[in-house]
Amino acid sequence: MRKKVIEIYQSGKGYKAISKALGLPRTTVRAIIYKRKKHGTVENLPRSGRQTKITPRAQRQLIQEVTKDPTTTSKELQASLASVKCPESPGTGSRFHVTLCRMSIIEWKDGRRIKHSRSGRPSRVPSQYQEPQLKGHFSWDKYLKETGTIAAPAHCFKQSTTPPVNEFKAGMKLEAQDPRNTTSTCIATVVGLTGSRLRLRLDGSDNKNDFWRLVDSSEIQPIGSCEKNGGMLQPPLGFRLNASSWPMFLLKTLNGAEMAPARIFHKQEPPSPEQNHFQVGMKLEAVDRKNPHFICPATVGALRGVEVLVTFDGWRGAFDYYCRYDSRDIFPVGWCTLTGDNLQPPGSKGLFFFPM
Repeated sequence: MRKKVIEIYQSGKGYKAISKALGLPRTTVRAIIYKRKKHGTVENLPRSGRQTKITPRAQRQLIQEVTKDPTTTSKELQASLASVKCPESPGTGSRFHVTLCRMSIIEWKDGRRIKHSRSGRPSRVPSQYQEPQLKGHFSWDKYLKETGTIAAPAHCFKQSTTPPVNEFKAGMKLEAQDPRNTTSTCIATVVGLTGSRLRLRLDGSDNKNDFWRLVDSSEIQPIGSCEKNGGMLQPPLGFRLNASSWPMFLLKTLNGAEMAPARIFHKQEPPSPEQNHFQVGMKLEAVDRKNPHFICPATVGALRGVEVLVTFDGWRGAFDYYCRYDSRDIFPVGWCTLTGDNLQPPGSKGLFFFPM
């Protein structure tokens, strides 16, 4: 059994509570506040000026259930919650301030909730949306039908219709832009690869600064390209040795190294869409920037000019991020199936539900 539930984050100071039911169009959201007393006063929620999650103890007493209409947006819910004036504790003039609301899904089986990893990474628990005949392959058709959502069309993305072929091998050398200083071109080594992506490490740096690039990215070039264009190879930001030793380090690094042949590089990136065609609620696949080796199911949470808010399905807002609509970190639904990447299943972190 699957239930849509709501995560609520709050901020502000003083005692906070929600005291009455909220009516939304074709949707019922019921909030029950516990009346447990402590030293003669109502138990308080977290007292913090920063955005914070409601305490687990308060969660156990706070019930939100969304029924009937799954199309109600988080913004509508947030506006309704913010309009509710809550009872004030003695000596305070506080009210409940909602900073984030979003609908998520939790799963139940045989009357028990299916628990997922709380480590900040996708759970290894098998997802009900994985195809049994294709080990680890996520079934977007089943997921979209179950959630009543649509996939973002392919023309929204700056990606090739057919994923580019990856002929690179671990250990190959190439030239790459330093992601922390994009005006510098550095020597990089392929230290990992998956699907159409490369994990790169700048020579003279350490593994803490590894980054990922698509094989058709314009930010990677064969060795010698920088010199042909009249530029000079630079040490990476945070070069571990003295800057004066860079020329000798460069010679030693390239001496006898396996250079990535020019034929395996792609001549140009796919063109950018003419404008931002995304709409709120569309589904896509996106790189988790905190764990960039993962690609996960995601939803367009908001639009801000040329920027798109990527929200990861079933995970707390700490993983969400804004990016340009032509970012190479977002992909159309089904991308991982084509490239052979393992699309991580949606998480269930931070969700709570009490049957009424």
